[in-house]
Amino acid sequence: MRPWGSVESQISQLYRILSAKGFLTANLHEVPLTACQMAVAHREVRAFGSRSERGSCTARQLLAESSFAETHFKTLREFHMPAPTEKHEDRVKRFCADLELLKPNDVIRKHITTGMPVYLDEEQYFDLRSRIADEFKLYPSEVVLVGSCRMGFSIAPKKRYREARRNSDLDVAIVSLDRFDNYWDGVFAYAANDAAWKRSKEYRHFVRTLFNGWIDPRGLPNVPRFEQAVRWTSFFDTLMQSRQFGSRRITARLYRTWMRLEAYQEKSIRQCRVHLGDHHA
Repeated sequence: MRPWGSVESQISQLYRILSAKGFLTANLHEVPLTACQMAVAHREVRAFGSRSERGSCTARQLLAESSFAETHFKTLREFHMPAPTEKHEDRVKRFCADLELLKPNDVIRKHITTGMPVYLDEEQYFDLRSRIADEFKLYPSEVVLVGSCRMGFSIAPKKRYREARRNSDLDVAIVSLDRFDNYWDGVFAYAANDAAWKRSKEYRHFVRTLFNGWIDPRGLPNVPRFEQAVRWTSFFDTLMQSRQFGSRRITARLYRTWMRLEAYQEKSIRQCRVHLGDHHA
């Protein structure tokens, strides 16, 4: 039995096996760790090794303890949620400056619907968009990340400018006229023949979100007519459980057009403008 060598060698071995077992995406072992991160990883490895009979263990032995890997290497996944290159305060200041200078739609396009997210790196963002686009037969450009993980902070009234956490939700917006109309036509026909559902809180929620410009298929009835909604729910549940993008909840909303997406986001942008005006007053 060959014990592990250097710290770098140990972590490299560990990453490859974690990747093979699905704990990490395949490329993560190629990303260099900082000295601090390496020390933490090494400490966790040795903590387990010290409890074994020999005082050390091979990478494969370590991974045989799945519960150990799941518990102690959750933090390793978090190492690879990219650290923001810009300070939180500076991001908020830049956003507020644009609130004063730009039209609402330009603020949305600059800070929300274009560019790179703060808490996903370029490869992760590409993978996220590609997997969703492939599943629903869309172009990747029709899938965008919005919300606090995109901007680095929230603009929701009760959490305005609060910094996003590394485990904050990934809020996905999908823009597809055909898919939106397909769901809406299905709901229209279903509601016409099911009076009980029209009186339900699920129906009221659907109507409320529809007039906000989006649909969440997850909330539709589990009936054959909405089989595609069941597949939608199953896909995003599986995507979350894979933990490819960290230990995060993934939410997805379907918009009919980019105009509808921007109209929904504009409400928050205008509220931020009012808040900024009150702050300056």
